[in-house]
Amino acid sequence: MPDPETTPLWQRLGWMAAIWLASVTVLGIVAWIIRLWINA
Repeated sequence: MPDPETTPLWQRLGWMAAIWLASVTVLGIVAWIIRLWINA
């Protein structure tokens, strides 16, 4: 694993954006499932 100092800034920002997008997507899916369960 490379050192954080040698990793380009765009790559670090890309990973942060990917992790954020994945977490928002998972939370949205969980909220949708809970909403379906409550309205059933």
